[in-house]
Amino acid sequence: MEKIVSRRALSLVEVLVTLTILGLMVQLMLPAVAAARESARRLVCSQKLRRLAAATRLHVEAKHHFPSGGWHFTWVGEPERGTGKQQPGGWAYNLLDYLDGAELRRLGQGVTDPFARAAAIRQRCTTPLAEFICPSRRSVKPYPHEWNRQPFTQGGPLAIPLEHAAKTDYAANVGDSPLTEFDWRWQGPTSLTEGDNRRFAWPSSAGFTGVIYGRSWVRPTDIRDGESKTYLIGEKFMDAGKYETGNDWGDNENLFTGFNNDSCRSTLGPPIPDLDGKDHRNQFGSAHVGAWLAARCDGSVHAMSFEVDLATHRRLGNIRDGSGPRHQQGLQR
Repeated sequence: MEKIVSRRALSLVEVLVTLTILGLMVQLMLPAVAAARESARRLVCSQKLRRLAAATRLHVEAKHHFPSGGWHFTWVGEPERGTGKQQPGGWAYNLLDYLDGAELRRLGQGVTDPFARAAAIRQRCTTPLAEFICPSRRSVKPYPHEWNRQPFTQGGPLAIPLEHAAKTDYAANVGDSPLTEFDWRWQGPTSLTEGDNRRFAWPSSAGFTGVIYGRSWVRPTDIRDGESKTYLIGEKFMDAGKYETGNDWGDNENLFTGFNNDSCRSTLGPPIPDLDGKDHRNQFGSAHVGAWLAARCDGSVHAMSFEVDLATHRRLGNIRDGSGPRHQQGLQR
């Protein structure tokens, strides 16, 4: 006689228990997935800093000095003017030849028609570059440009105002100065002729103790502490609520502007993790959890704790304190 096997359907309670267990498993997995994604983004960020450092070293090999930080936030790069004190554009502009960006750097070069030249410079200023954007913070695209929409160029203020612009999440080290730009109340030169005049009253740069700052001309031999013990470029602090608005006071200019705190930061204050509604426009920091990344002048990239000893942080920013960090407190390997 054939035995009949009965199959009981799952009850509603059993189904709900199963779904609850699956939901709990998913919730337990989500932090691990998020952590893995952030770890991958941090790795990409460190690779970008390493490339910027490598481009800087190529510049140093070719020019025998680090790229200048430019003139003033009211200026953008001029393609005919090299990468030294005569270049109004900042360090990001001065590295383009070493980041496969020679064509972008030359936009407007030799163009005599004022409108055509302005259109070319505007094109450059609105072209985002992946090397300058941290994937933990935002995507690679132009962002709203709310201030200084008509920066100075060879032909005067940019004829076609900027509504959106490329940005940077990385900043050069100006040292342990209280300033990361010339006093914003100082208007700067309004023409190339004025800026080139030997009698023009440029602010003193004596207080800047780092590698890149306004009209800087720093050579490797000027770094007394050694290149492995000196910050070159690091992640900058941003208001976490203003990543995409263009209204953060340390992120309101375009990528290729001259000397200002959008692209230069100081080690006077500690590095700060990105916070919503906070203004630490002169300090380093990042969107990463527990650490910020910085490239040193020898090309190495380090994950630094936000709890790094402030005296050590300051010494890592200063090229002429003559000592270098006394210890490596706060470093994450």
